[in-house]
Amino acid sequence: MKWYQSPRFLCFAGGVAAALVGAQVAKSPKTRQLCVNGIARGMQLQQEARAALQNMKEDAQDLCAEAKQKAAREGEA
Repeated sequence: MKWYQSPRFLCFAGGVAAALVGAQVAKSPKTRQLCVNGIARGMQLQQEARAALQNMKEDAQDLCAEAKQKAAREGEA
């Protein structure tokens, strides 16, 4: 069997090639820009979700207060 047909050698060579290509891709300015944009979008989504959650919480508190007032009025009558 020839050494370059060995599955172990092919896996090793593939790993080395992937590491070399991955290092070049990671150092690319375009990759950095894409990562920064992705993180910024994630932060924006997080802020929007927090605002939506706060609005839901305020609405629930309003409904609860209205229900208590209604129950108090019915209890008096």
